[in-house]
Amino acid sequence: MWNLNLQQRIDGVWNSKNTEEFLEHVHSTGLMYLLDLELGNEPNHYSHKHTMVNVTGSEIGKDYISLKEVMDSYEELADSKLVGPETAGFEGEKVKKLFRDFVTTCESKLSAATVHQYYFNAEEGEQIDYTNVTIFNELQRFIVKVKREYNHEDLPLWLGESGASYGRDETGITEKYGGGFIWLDKLGLAAKSGVSVVVRQSLYGPKPLLDKEMNLTQIIGFLMSIKSLLEQQ
Repeated sequence: MWNLNLQQRIDGVWNSKNTEEFLEHVHSTGLMYLLDLELGNEPNHYSHKHTMVNVTGSEIGKDYISLKEVMDSYEELADSKLVGPETAGFEGEKVKKLFRDFVTTCESKLSAATVHQYYFNAEEGEQIDYTNVTIFNELQRFIVKVKREYNHEDLPLWLGESGASYGRDETGITEKYGGGFIWLDKLGLAAKSGVSVVVRQSLYGPKPLLDKEMNLTQIIGFLMSIKSLLEQQ
């Protein structure tokens, strides 16, 4: 999944020039069939960062329609996925309105609608939080809130970025056995609640899910994911 820059705008409209150049380059490599795309990341947080342009859900939806037109010009992208809007959390009317307006504007162009969900900040969490059933149940409440605003049964819902906690995990809990239960519970509960895909985001820090040599560093999370898949077969 490639994330394109939503901030490249002219007069309030997304400028596709850089994306078109990128696609032309990939086209020259013969690897276009590997591309799935999304545009922007956590747009409901843009207003918190002075270097970013604030955009509405309807505006992003129109930008996605423009992106889909670019994608449709390549036969190799006929089966590629286009997902969004990758909103962070789902608290407050602002993010709910952005999500609603986005999906309403460009639903027919989307392969899935995406949201991000974490349970807590790793810098504030304690080891006991990773086995706290009350915290586990927050995911169910989160999914219910999203689906209240959703009302699009034919459009799959993804957790486009997720994990146990966000932020820097100085304790290393997520790499240990005790940190695996909350992730395994998330996979099962998401599947039970009709969420089609859960995308694991490794925590910021010196040990992401894979190192530069593509070796697994968070083996517990990986094994828990494989266990979940095998049990569903």
